[in-house]
Amino acid sequence: MSEAKAKKVRKPQPEEEYIRQRDEFKQVGPTINTDGWLENDWNALDPERKVDRVRMLHACERAYFLRDWGKCLELIQRTEELLGVSERAIQDATALLEFKKVRKSAKVERHIVELINIKERVLKRMEQE
Repeated sequence: MSEAKAKKVRKPQPEEEYIRQRDEFKQVGPTINTDGWLENDWNALDPERKVDRVRMLHACERAYFLRDWGKCLELIQRTEELLGVSERAIQDATALLEFKKVRKSAKVERHIVELINIKERVLKRMEQE
C-alpha cells in the first residue's frame, strides 16, 4: 500500500498582513475577468504585489497564445520596465532558480525568468515565420 502524503501546512500570515489584504479587498473588491481585464491600465499595477505580477505575465502569455508577436513583445517590454528588469537581475534570477530548482514561486526572480522564457519563445517564433 502507498503511504498517505502528509497534509501541507500553510505558513502563518502575520495579523497586520491579513488586515491589510482584507481592507484592500473591501475597498477594491474581487477582480472581474472581463474581455479586457489583462490589458487594463498597467500604470496602476504594483510590481511588489504577486497578483499584479502574475496579471502582467498572463497578458504576455495570452498575446503569445494568440500569436500576436508584436503585442507580446510590447507587453514584455512594459513588464520589464515595471519590474525593473536589467541584465544583472536576469542573471541573478536565473542563477538563483538554477541553484534552488524551484518550479513555482511568488518571488520576483521566478517571474523574471518566466518573462524571459516567453520573450525567447516569441523571438524564436518570429524567426521561423
